[in-house]
Amino acid sequence: MKYRKIIATNPFVLIPLYLILVSAPKPLVMAADPEPSNNVPTVIQRVESGWNFAREMAAKYAKARYPQYFPEVPITKRTQFNVFTMDQENGYGNVWWATIETNPIPADLARAQRRVARLGSRIEILVKSITNAPPVTLKFRVVSDDSFNATCMVGGRITVNSGVLDVTRNDDELAFIIAHEVGHAVARHAGETMTREIMRKGGLDAAAFIADWAESQRHIQKGTVTNILVGLDVATVLTTAYPHKREQESEADYLGLMLMAGAGFRPEAAVDLWRRVASSRSDPGSSIARAVAKYCGTHPPDSARIAQLQAALPDARRFLQTER
Repeated sequence: MKYRKIIATNPFVLIPLYLILVSAPKPLVMAADPEPSNNVPTVIQRVESGWNFAREMAAKYAKARYPQYFPEVPITKRTQFNVFTMDQENGYGNVWWATIETNPIPADLARAQRRVARLGSRIEILVKSITNAPPVTLKFRVVSDDSFNATCMVGGRITVNSGVLDVTRNDDELAFIIAHEVGHAVARHAGETMTREIMRKGGLDAAAFIADWAESQRHIQKGTVTNILVGLDVATVLTTAYPHKREQESEADYLGLMLMAGAGFRPEAAVDLWRRVASSRSDPGSSIARAVAKYCGTHPPDSARIAQLQAALPDARRFLQTER
């Protein structure tokens, strides 16, 4: 009875279970149904089937029991884990945005600012019409930076580098860049990332405590604690933080494609843009270098992003018809 009460009153008891059972990402674009087979399922297939069923049940229970910690991402319907409220995220975003607003917009970027704001407002109108979209406060700002990049900070504060406008050839391509960042905001990726980082750091703190105790008891040699913790830090970044970031980028691509299509922009422009961007990047070289770039990067490889965008185009066209 005592343990049942603890589970019923403390949502954090569910966190490890939820992360284990729901950690595997769901495909954003559904694959075709496999060909029917008369073969008897193998033991591995049976185990995988049972594991997937348990994961789904855990996700449903967590979402129903503690909806404030397990919100559903609009459109993709992915259940995420986020301990931050929308008010907290907006508060953090306001603090960061204040540092941006103190810098006046350069005269040579005034026209670009009006263009980005105009395109962003079209996407924002669509976001407000989505039933389960979070109440993000979208703000857009062009910053003087020649690199091809845009950023969505916590709470939906979005900056677009001036270098993006040099690469994009039309409003449709620029709309995808903006919609991609809006996708991050709608999915509340910043709050989700902060939540996972808190848990990762908490795990490292626990490991540090155990390692210090082991060193004090002379179970491990003096001076090895630092090496152990550095190794754990790098390992958790490569195996949890980076893969999750790449999953978020893929989800933002998918959401961005849906949002730009729903706002009346041509979704095929996203594929055109990314093909051109990919062709302009230098080849990493050897297979080892490519593997390092793939697994140590915060974004999926360009080839994977292009393939995912192409596969999602039918969904975007259907979304366009739905929103009309």
